[in-house]
Amino acid sequence: MADRSRPGAQASEEDLQTHMAEMEAEAMADDFIRDNPDEEALEADLQNLQYELEVLRARLAVIKEQAGTVVRANLEWADRSAHDQLGDYPWLKLAGAMAGTFVFGRMLRNAPVAAILAAVVPLVLSKAEK
Repeated sequence: MADRSRPGAQASEEDLQTHMAEMEAEAMADDFIRDNPDEEALEADLQNLQYELEVLRARLAVIKEQAGTVVRANLEWADRSAHDQLGDYPWLKLAGAMAGTFVFGRMLRNAPVAAILAAVVPLVLSKAEK
């Protein structure tokens, strides 16, 4: 279980849900125990709840910051990987390759496949026999 004594302590979602369930159970139990609450007890409960809200807000801020860091790190990794594999301007090269594939595909759709195969098959077979 994570340290709940200070705001911003590292905690998982499960820890936070467990803590919230415990607080809810305590609040429900307090409702049954107190028949005639005095003002000091109510003020103490209010301060306790305000402190718990501060703790939860601090933990959520830390979780948001960590999620942002993870997303930025993944984007930087993808960009570095693209540069390593394709050199400078990797996205432009990928776009060019996609456009070339599209144009080549259009040309193949309009080409007479039977005539091309009739010319290529004898060449391939002659290379395969050697």
